[in-house]
Amino acid sequence: MAAFAQQELRLDAASVGAFEQQLEYIETGLRERKHPPLKFANGSIVPIETMNIPWAEVCTYRMITGVGQFVLARDYTTNAPNVDILSEEVQNRIYKYIGQYQISEEEAYKSVHMGLPLDSQKAAMVERVGMQTMNKLIAFGDPDTGQPGFINHPAWLRSYAAFPLDSSSTSNQVLSVLKSAVTAIITLTNGVEEPNTLLMTYEAFEYLTEARLDNTLANTVLKQFLDNNGHIKNIQPLNELSGAGPDGEDLFIVYNRDPNTVKARITDKFRFRNLQQVSFGYQRPAAFKYGGIIPYSPYGVHVVILPKS
Repeated sequence: MAAFAQQELRLDAASVGAFEQQLEYIETGLRERKHPPLKFANGSIVPIETMNIPWAEVCTYRMITGVGQFVLARDYTTNAPNVDILSEEVQNRIYKYIGQYQISEEEAYKSVHMGLPLDSQKAAMVERVGMQTMNKLIAFGDPDTGQPGFINHPAWLRSYAAFPLDSSSTSNQVLSVLKSAVTAIITLTNGVEEPNTLLMTYEAFEYLTEARLDNTLANTVLKQFLDNNGHIKNIQPLNELSGAGPDGEDLFIVYNRDPNTVKARITDKFRFRNLQQVSFGYQRPAAFKYGGIIPYSPYGVHVVILPKS
């Protein structure tokens, strides 16, 4: 790293070390700040696998598309069906995403020689923008690289719902849409994949938690669905599903939230890098490397496109 050797600053090696320690202290404290949740970046929606392989350029995985089954054994039979995993080897290219903040000569001088604290807002903004970028990558991918995200991944099962999840549908129609989405996964995989999570827009979630069953005040529609469904255990509202369909439709998703079904891969976690000297100050770069969505079981995720009301 270049030393602080400009005439105006004259920072010796010990001063440089103290300055960097102050930066590291500020950057470590960023994790304690309160922000609106980034549900994809924090692993709430898709399990995240973080690997320490910053040198990797691609990651390889096998996508499972089918399995065999056992049959009843008859007397003296010698023929048994093969039980095999049908899979496709897929490679994801790994991409690096970078950003930085800049410290002026005057800020560095005042920090070291006058004991004035550095402004932490610059570092906080870099950290926040980095997490927002990661959130968007996991949710929607990156059109510049052609890498898809969780919501628009082409591997998933997709269907169109007959009715929207709003007041224009009866409660029985809404329940049939939700139940059909769950049943499709179980049927297509012969029960190998069982969805445990339901994602829907905030508008749909708020409506279904308040709307009552037709002609009764007993249960809300969402409670009725949960009480009569043995699979879905977790329901989350998600802003990113609003207007995310191919023609701007809202979506809802049922899936098996399990790293053996789907996960996102970070091959070099977000971290600040060495301080760099520039013409009129210093730059503190940050970067992370992202290996994309790993869809091990395509039929473990069902994306449902809702009709517009």
